[in-house]
Amino acid sequence: MSLGDRHRYISIDRRNLVGAHAYDIDPLFWNNMVIQNDGCWIPTTKGNAHGKYKIIHRSGQYFTAHRYAFRLFNGEASIVDGLHICHHCDNPPCANPHHLFQGTESENKIDMALKGRAKDQVLTVDDVRLIRKMYATGKETNQTLGDKFGVTRQHIHKITVRKKWAHVK
Repeated sequence: MSLGDRHRYISIDRRNLVGAHAYDIDPLFWNNMVIQNDGCWIPTTKGNAHGKYKIIHRSGQYFTAHRYAFRLFNGEASIVDGLHICHHCDNPPCANPHHLFQGTESENKIDMALKGRAKDQVLTVDDVRLIRKMYATGKETNQTLGDKFGVTRQHIHKITVRKKWAHVK
């Protein structure tokens, strides 16, 4: 399958945007998208330090592309303080406003768990104790433990430094 078969570059037709004013505000943002076959709009900008979200720079500020798209599409004051911009599509770099919704951190975690994406849910208290014990021997790395337990190396690191599962002795 070639790159062109999986997704394509297109200019977003502003007549297809419910919030057509968003196109007028920043046409460059909308025109620099890779439109995937699943309907996700992926900006051609760089990702953040974790590579998960796309970052854009506007007016001296940095924004994640999905939060910026949500604001453009729904209005400047549309994001309620303390709420996350979540993805129905479960594709973090996606900036398609139709795939985005606001939710609390709890709602986002529940959504993740219901869709089987909550990494905390695959570990038990016994797993966490074993991870810490194995890591303490110095024979295992975060990566090897992550591979063995089906979580990311970053997640293992947070367990070993007690940023996650801090209540487990």
